Amino acid sequence: TNYYRLDANFSYFWPFKGRKYAVFYLGLSNLLNRKNQLGYDYSFDYSMRTPRTTNFSRFIYFGVTATFR
Repeated sequence: TNYYRLDANFSYFWPFKGRKYAVFYLGLSNLLNRKNQLGYDYSFDYSMRTPRTTNFSRFIYFGVTATFR
């Protein structure tokens, strides 16, 4: 089984006077919200199998990093 995941990251560099700057960023992880199959879990006697999937859901994160020297 193939593993698919689509992430996107954006950043913007904003310089100030001198050596001061800020970097703004935004990230989207698991954009398609796909539950990838990792394998199977089997019952004690192997008569039943259940797919085991990832726990990753889509999530968004953002922030800023600033330097004031």
